[in-house]
Amino acid sequence: MADRLANMDETQRLVLADEWGFTTVGELLPDGADPIILASSMSDDVRDIDGGTAFTRALAPLALMVSAYAWMWFMHSIIPVWQLVICWIAIGTGYTGLFTLAHDAARGALTPSAPRLQEFLGSLIMAPSLYSFQAWRLRFISHIIFPNVLGLDDSAWQPVTVEALAGMGSRARQLARLIATTPLRLLGSLGHCLHSFGGFDLKEYTPDSRADILSSWAVPTVFAAAAVSVLVVCGGISALVSVWLMPLLVFHVWLSTLTIVQHTAPHIPFKMAGLDYDLGQAAVSGTVTATLPRWLEYILNDANYHLPQHLDPTVPCYHAREATEQLRERLGPYMTEAPLSLKLLANIITCWQVYDEESNTYMTFDEAIKLIEEAESAESAESAPAQAA
Repeated sequence: MADRLANMDETQRLVLADEWGFTTVGELLPDGADPIILASSMSDDVRDIDGGTAFTRALAPLALMVSAYAWMWFMHSIIPVWQLVICWIAIGTGYTGLFTLAHDAARGALTPSAPRLQEFLGSLIMAPSLYSFQAWRLRFISHIIFPNVLGLDDSAWQPVTVEALAGMGSRARQLARLIATTPLRLLGSLGHCLHSFGGFDLKEYTPDSRADILSSWAVPTVFAAAAVSVLVVCGGISALVSVWLMPLLVFHVWLSTLTIVQHTAPHIPFKMAGLDYDLGQAAVSGTVTATLPRWLEYILNDANYHLPQHLDPTVPCYHAREATEQLRERLGPYMTEAPLSLKLLANIITCWQVYDEESNTYMTFDEAIKLIEEAESAESAESAPAQAA
């Protein structure tokens, strides 16, 4: 795919970008570009951390959530279903904006001068999502160090590969098909959330970090127990579903969608760690900058501007848009950008389903199964004469 793009002129690239659902398809960044040097494209201003600004940016998401909950409480049992759905969307969207601030805390970009306060706020905000703050932080660090590295980028956006599919049994393949080829793919962060607990296996962590991990696991666990108990006692199962679970699903749709969009395109390779892996290329050419209506970006606290974090994780969310504009001035030809659209999501769900490591691009699930079956048939044909002999 990279060779194909390299031989295209600008008009051909624009046509291909439109076909895929992007506004621009970036060129491959030259080999050996140091992310630290690339980060110098951003001014020092975008690294300034201001607690007052962070507090202000929490107000709009909170106001949206409070308004929706207040309307649900006011209408209570007579609320029409369509209004209830709007409230769920509003609450889940507002919470996604708050979660972005918790993500800042995990990156050390919320209150770095008060690390304990930062961890407390991050854990508190993440609790309703059931994410373990410390596990999220460690997995994000892994993502920054090994972006788009198969097996090492410990995150929710590792694609299903042809090789992995070939090693699955029939039931596992059926499950993989269900997830990879339907809108369920936009709930992938649910699995990532469960994975953040690591099966409560402390052996995955160093001895000096286990106390923090235990406390981090405890926060969402206690929250879940308290929320389920209070909501079920006060309003029954319907209250649990309406007040917490449905907004939680909306949040996971946002988290999964933004994550998948930011790391999925036919020309973005996922590689094994090795000599041909280039961190600068993976960070810049392997990240999609998604755009949304400005009011929605503000509610989400600019969670769609992901590239600055790859070059400098300490850039807070409220400077992410400005930082992206600065990077665009220098790295624009190498950046892939797209509006979050139905066309793009349709391509992700219906076309870019399984990643082929040999061709370094995506194929449909059926194409992958056909490729596997052909390889198995060829292997059987080669082994038959040997067995006969």
